[in-house]
Amino acid sequence: MGSKRESFGAFVKAARLKRGLGLRQVARDLETPAAYLSRVENDIEAPSGELIAQMAKRYQVPIEDLTRLVARTNSTATAYGHILQNTPELRALYRLGTQLDSSIIDELIRRALKKQGTSEAEIEKTLSSLKSELPRVANSTREGLFAADAKPRFLTKQAIAGMAEKILERNNLGENSYAPPTPVELIVEKEPSVLYRIEELKCDKFRNPLVLGLTGWGEGGERQIVVNSVLADSHRESDAHRFNFTLAHELFHAVEHLPRIPKETVPPLARMQLFIDGEQVRQQSRAERAVNSWASGKSGPRGLSTNEDWREWQANTFAAALLMPSWAVVREFKLRTGAEEFGVLRPNNARESALELASQRVFQSTICEQSLAELFEVSRQAMAIRLLQLQLVREVTG
Repeated sequence: MGSKRESFGAFVKAARLKRGLGLRQVARDLETPAAYLSRVENDIEAPSGELIAQMAKRYQVPIEDLTRLVARTNSTATAYGHILQNTPELRALYRLGTQLDSSIIDELIRRALKKQGTSEAEIEKTLSSLKSELPRVANSTREGLFAADAKPRFLTKQAIAGMAEKILERNNLGENSYAPPTPVELIVEKEPSVLYRIEELKCDKFRNPLVLGLTGWGEGGERQIVVNSVLADSHRESDAHRFNFTLAHELFHAVEHLPRIPKETVPPLARMQLFIDGEQVRQQSRAERAVNSWASGKSGPRGLSTNEDWREWQANTFAAALLMPSWAVVREFKLRTGAEEFGVLRPNNARESALELASQRVFQSTICEQSLAELFEVSRQAMAIRLLQLQLVREVTG
C-alpha cells in the first residue's frame, strides 16, 4: 500500500513555515488576499499560475515541484470552497435566523443547492459551515452559537500566564531569548492538532468586522481557528493589532476550552467586535471614544457572571500574557523610564498615565524608535492595561 501523496497546500505551507514566514507576511509580499492564500494552503481553492510562480520564487523551490502537485489538489474540497465563496445569497439567507425559523431556512438552502446539482453529503457540509458562521447578535437567544455554554475550569491569572509561557518556551522564546513582538501566527501554526485559516467573516455594511474570529471542531476532528480576512488584509496598524490579539485569544479557546466541549454538539465560539483602537481623524471615532472612556475611568471591566464571560476573560488574559510576556514588558519599561514603576498621585488617573506611557516614544533620557504598544504590536489600550496589571503604573498616596 503506497504512502499518501502530499497535497499542493500542505507542500507550500511547509515550505513557508520552513522559511519562518507568517501567512499574512507572504500574502502582503505577493500582493494577494490572505484569505485566498489560506484557502490554497488548505486545499480549498486551486492556485493560479501566477501564484505558483510567485511561491516558487518566494520559497526558493523548483517550480516543477509545485506544478506536479496541482493536479492532486482535493477536487471535492475545491468544489466545496467555491460553493461557499460564490454563493453569498446562501450566506445572507442563513443570517436571517433571527427572523425566520431555522428549519425553514435549512429547507430553502437545501432546495437551492439541489438545483445546483450538489450532493446530499455536500449539502450537509454547507449547512454546517453556514451555521458556524452565524454570529451572536444583540437580541438573540442563547441558542445556536453559544448553546453549549461550556463551563470553564477555574484558572488563576498566574496559571494562565504559565500556560502562555510554556507555549513560548516550546517555540524557543524563553525569557533570555524572547524579543518582541511575539510571532503569534507561527506559534499557532506550530501548535499540534490546530488548523488555522483566514476567511471572510461577518462584517457590517461598511466592511467593519463584527466577528473577529471563530474557534471550532473541524471535519477531521482537529481544532480549527478562523480569523476575519478584513483584519488580515488591512494595512491599518490598529487592524494588525486586533488580528494579533484575536489570534492569541482564539488559540486559548482551541487549546483550553474546545477540548471540554462535545464535538458533535457545539458550533464555534466567536470573538465579537467590541471596539477598535483607531486613530483620531477630524472627529473622534467610536473606537477613540471607547479608549478615552476607559482611560477616564468611566467604563469598568466587563462583569464576570456567565460561563461565556469567564471563557472570554481567560482567553483575554492568555492573549495578553502571550503577546506581552511580563518579564519582557518589565524589561522594556525599565529601559525606557529608568524606573521600577511609575507612581500616579491622586487625583491623577492611573489609566490615563498608563495609556500615555504605552504610546510614548520620548522619555527624559531616552528616545525610542517605537512605543511600547508598537514594539509588541498590540493596541495602546492593551498595553496600558498590561502596565496596570503588572503594577508598573499604579496609583499611590501622597
